[in-house]
Amino acid sequence: HDDCPMMIEDDDLRSLYRSTSEGRIQALTNGFLRVEDAPVSASLEDLRREAHSLKGDSLAMGLENIATIAVSIEQAAKALLRQDIVWTQPLRECVAEGLQTVERLVVLATTNTADAISADDDGHETVTEDDIERVAGGIVEAIASAKHQAIQEATKQEAIQQDAVNPDLIEDPELREVYSSPAQTRLQVISQGLQQLSATPNDTATLTTLKREVHSLKGDSRVVGAASVAAF
Repeated sequence: HDDCPMMIEDDDLRSLYRSTSEGRIQALTNGFLRVEDAPVSASLEDLRREAHSLKGDSLAMGLENIATIAVSIEQAAKALLRQDIVWTQPLRECVAEGLQTVERLVVLATTNTADAISADDDGHETVTEDDIERVAGGIVEAIASAKHQAIQEATKQEAIQQDAVNPDLIEDPELREVYSSPAQTRLQVISQGLQQLSATPNDTATLTTLKREVHSLKGDSRVVGAASVAAF
């Protein structure tokens, strides 16, 4: 549970890193807020680039703790850009917590020692290694969950589209085979009977056969859920 070592010694580098990082954090915060409203590729690419740059800047300063979270945030942006995931509430919350944690870490990395100690004593700014692992890991887990949800939704949409194309498709292969052969035979008998009636309209025997075959076809079709055939 030790606190993370995170202090940039050089005054100029400290000032430059803080201003640059604060700009990136703001851009990421605003960008992720807009994802749900307009997840366009250009905006998502901007998010990926900002997270990547934040990671690179932090590694250059030796701030691996910040880079660890930035890597997870970059993964979220990449997954959104590739349309591998949906933007879920848990992922939204994890990314928001990640950015808030990075913001605290940047302050600690760019605050003079006396002020940093005061902030730690106050209990509001302290960030531990466990915090880093929990926040970064939470984003990764939320990405995995969002990807699973995206797959489920895609499968559901595919099923809906298939139903729209062929709403009467019998899903069970064995049942489909059992139904198909007798149905084709009945249709053939019905077709031949209609031709016979066309030639001899008063043929009561053929008419009786037709009624029986149509009735049986309707009954079989209802049993297997072929509604359009049953409506015939």
